[in-house]
This record gives sequence, structure tokens and C-alpha cells, in this order.
Amino acid sequence: MINQGDKVKYIGTALPKYTGKILKVKKCLVNDNFILSLPDDDKHILELKWGDRDGTIC
Repeated sequence: MINQGDKVKYIGTALPKYTGKILKVKKCLVNDNFILSLPDDDKHILELKWGDRDGTIC
């Protein structure tokens, strides 16, 4: 079971730069979905795409 604060391998393709990289779980959502924290340099990308400056849903 994955919990908040765990580090996981991102296997998504929405952000190819991070595919295969280890990211920290910021928040656990329903149905095994998670918000992952990204490095500060890339948080502006999320604001444009999803309106969440701190993570991405995958």
C-alpha cells in the first residue's frame, strides 16, 4: 500500500521528463490515484495544466 510521503516511480506519460523517475507522494486520493510532488523548477507547468502548483495526479 502506498502512503503519503512514500517515494514512487512515475510510470505516466503526461510528463515525459519524469517517466521512470522517483517522486514523492504528496497526497493519496481515491481509487489508487496520487498527487506527486515535483521539483520547484517545474511547478509552473502544473499551474498551466491542472491548476495545482504542488503536484500532478497520476
